[in-house]
Amino acid sequence: MKKVFLVVFLLGLLQLAIFAGNEPKEIACKVFAACDNSYELALNGKVVMSGKDWTKADSKLLKLRLGDILTVKCCDSGAAAGFALIGKVKNKPWIVTDKGSWRTYTPADINKWWEVPGETTPCQEASAPVGEVVSKKAGSNCAVIWGAGNPSYLLRTISEEDIK
Repeated sequence: MKKVFLVVFLLGLLQLAIFAGNEPKEIACKVFAACDNSYELALNGKVVMSGKDWTKADSKLLKLRLGDILTVKCCDSGAAAGFALIGKVKNKPWIVTDKGSWRTYTPADINKWWEVPGETTPCQEASAPVGEVVSKKAGSNCAVIWGAGNPSYLLRTISEEDIK
């Protein structure tokens, strides 16, 4: 019995030694965002940014890790619709809105819009002046995107390519 306990204990110590220091890398990212007309941005289900004036880009420093999920609820109140985001690390563009890496989805419960169901589809590029507003404030270019419907729900997962 003592030998079994000792083996289990030593295996546990070995696992700790192997995985120590292998915490997901955290990256400080300055995020600039705006939406025509309003948005809420959630990081892993917690709203961390919001804006209601498409003529002004909001900014906030976020700490992101591999596997983090950014979800956005975008609302349009007429005419042009679009969402734009630039995330910068060490003053260089790191995450930008584009139709390749952002997806759109329909939440199962609109009161918990940040919970993503299994199915997502590619988002669309949009034409709204909000992209110029964000690009000017961030000093970099980005596309303007939109999902299906109004409100529109967007999703971006932080991948290994992002962390490199």
